[in-house]
Amino acid sequence: KDGKDVKLYYRHYYKAKTWSEPQWVMTKVECNKEGTNVRHVVTSMYMKSPKEIYERFYCKRGDCELYIKELKNGLGADRMSCANFTANQFRLFMHAAAYVLLLETKQILFRGCELSHATISTFREKVILTAVRIKEFKTKIKVEFVRDHPIRAMMRMALRKAS
Repeated sequence: KDGKDVKLYYRHYYKAKTWSEPQWVMTKVECNKEGTNVRHVVTSMYMKSPKEIYERFYCKRGDCELYIKELKNGLGADRMSCANFTANQFRLFMHAAAYVLLLETKQILFRGCELSHATISTFREKVILTAVRIKEFKTKIKVEFVRDHPIRAMMRMALRKAS
């Protein structure tokens, strides 16, 4: 009525025609400027609050699916083209290791900047696949970005954290 966003949680019993017994259903109703959004989750966790069930358990399931999607799309981990199972298993292991390294780098070295929330694909494109000049010296390796590179400041901050 007053134009403010509203998010409410309810718990109730429900029995579908095909179910033998009623089940606990947690319902989230959200109204905002984008419209009304209603979600129902069937659960056996009747001792937990509906808000906790939705935010702590149901939404986390979606996070796991996003990690799998990033692994497949961001690193091409769905390409198992060898006829040998062991070769495909090793290939998947290497993709998973690369994913963990990229995820940790993104979350630790780039904490506090916009890249910390980027997808693995975006992170890979902006950090790893960017054009740089590498100069090798006797005691160090120098990585040079062009002067007006869009993520130069973020890279400088991350490299300082790493050293």
